[in-house]
Amino acid sequence: LKEELIERDSSAIASYYLDRGFLDINVGAARIDYEEDGIIVTFPIREGIRYRLGEVTLTGELIDTDERLRSVIDLDEMAAKNEYFNLSVMQADTRKLSDFYADYGYAFAHVNPQPQNATGEGDAAAVDVVYVIEKNNKIFVRQVIVEGNAKTRDNVILREMRITDNEPFEGYKLRRSTQRLNKLGYFEVAEAELVPTNNEDEVDIKIKVKERPT
Repeated sequence: LKEELIERDSSAIASYYLDRGFLDINVGAARIDYEEDGIIVTFPIREGIRYRLGEVTLTGELIDTDERLRSVIDLDEMAAKNEYFNLSVMQADTRKLSDFYADYGYAFAHVNPQPQNATGEGDAAAVDVVYVIEKNNKIFVRQVIVEGNAKTRDNVILREMRITDNEPFEGYKLRRSTQRLNKLGYFEVAEAELVPTNNEDEVDIKIKVKERPT
């Protein structure tokens, strides 16, 4: 018996239910009984109501048409099919919307998904979801910094970058850059970090690599 796994399993059970429409799921503290033939672990569960998806809307600082933004997310299509609420899909939609805004230079856009108006009973129970978007400032890249390379020269890394100094930030270019670096085969991992500067409209991009043994 590993105590730390019990807590992890409780969270896993709750996530399982939240991906299947049970917004009110409650997983209580596990009960552990020591029997002659082994240990019995019991997770008390109160499921609550199972909610289908109601209305899915986007609000806040929208940089494109409602139709275009809806093409990025999946939860509204699930709502059209009268499917159940799914937390994992909502979280994935949040990341997709953040990436969409980053592609247009809004590196620090904030997307806040809000399930609300959970009403009804039985098969008529439904919950609305509102994605509240705050775009914040457009960002420019002051400089690209390389970190962690002992054998690989900076220029080998920088030539794979699709975004460079004194350019507007574009999220898809940064994602493409890290993909190219990871495909080189020189590194166990190559990842990018946005580092704020004294100017709220600028960032430095720190490329952190971990070299493979040669």
